[in-house]
Amino acid sequence: MARFRLRQYGLGLIAAAAGCAASRFAPPAGPAAAAPDAPAIWASASTACRAVHGYQAALKFSGRIDERRVPGLAAATINIAIADDLSLGLEGRAAGQLLFRLGGQPARATLLWREGNRVVTAPVADIMDALIGVRMDAARLRALLTGCVTMSDQMTGSGRYGGVIRITTPDADVFLRQQDGTWRPHAGTFDTWIVSYGDVRDALPRSVRIDSAPGHAPAASLSLTVTDLISNPSLPAAAFVVAVPGDATPMTLDELRSWRSK
Repeated sequence: MARFRLRQYGLGLIAAAAGCAASRFAPPAGPAAAAPDAPAIWASASTACRAVHGYQAALKFSGRIDERRVPGLAAATINIAIADDLSLGLEGRAAGQLLFRLGGQPARATLLWREGNRVVTAPVADIMDALIGVRMDAARLRALLTGCVTMSDQMTGSGRYGGVIRITTPDADVFLRQQDGTWRPHAGTFDTWIVSYGDVRDALPRSVRIDSAPGHAPAASLSLTVTDLISNPSLPAAAFVVAVPGDATPMTLDELRSWRSK
């Protein structure tokens, strides 16, 4: 199998991101006013993120789950590639050393965990849930990183809270605010999570924060800083293939989850 190594396709090291980091968003409460212009505003505000079908970047990850710092990943650079067909490739490195590689399709992906030479094969959403505590597939991950929150093009409701417009879709709420006279996604909610955006450049966020909604477990707060972003890159098939050593030992999702809880 081809070696899974995203760096050779132009990803650099994480640098300190300029601009404003995302702060936790508090969804507005109470009744909303009518927003008859919401469909047109949403169509315009989501143009940039919907134009991103392929995604490549380097991510700096930090966060806590149930008041515990997520081990290992806080010092890591995570290189990510998402293809048009939602193939996903992730590679985590810290101090130049490999932590993990993940690659595959939404329904079947492989994670190679360097420590102990362990390997797990499962749907992407299951692996992400075990790894960082947030269940998401490549489609949701692309939607979160590009600022859309959702890839659904069906709007089922809307409302206005002063300077904030809420867009409701079948799988998320997206909250829009004006920035320099242009409506942009500022935050959103999906499942039991709240996503907040900051440091928006070229209409795409460079700072993404994901928090669990109040009262939901696990209590988590995760932050991503994005650098070396390339929209719609040409990615080779090798970026989504994990070469598993012949002596790798199978690992269960529960074992991966227990690592996260250390």
